[in-house]
Amino acid sequence: FLKYRDTVFLDSFTPHALDVETVRHAILGGLRYGRSVVVSLGDLDVLHGLGVAFDKVQKGLLDAVMDKSIRRPEKYLQLRRPEDDEEYDPSAFNPVLVSLFRFILVTTCKR
Repeated sequence: FLKYRDTVFLDSFTPHALDVETVRHAILGGLRYGRSVVVSLGDLDVLHGLGVAFDKVQKGLLDAVMDKSIRRPEKYLQLRRPEDDEEYDPSAFNPVLVSLFRFILVTTCKR
């Protein structure tokens, strides 16, 4: 259901879903367009693995996403790269849309 909503959906069972560039673009896109980033973990308890994947993008990124500090420009603009399109230019981030950013973990793990 969430896959077909206006979200950025990352399925941890899909190859490359947690690659550095995929995660970086998912977070930037969610912030830029005010979308939720949904990570499907299935029945695995892989929160530690998720932290490792996010740390490859930027040290402490998962913590910044979870505590919502990623919504601050000085945090999310660090995710930009010189080769990024104008889509991620600092002036393209609308504070109202950034405030709509949500991070959702979906799991069927009973733990």
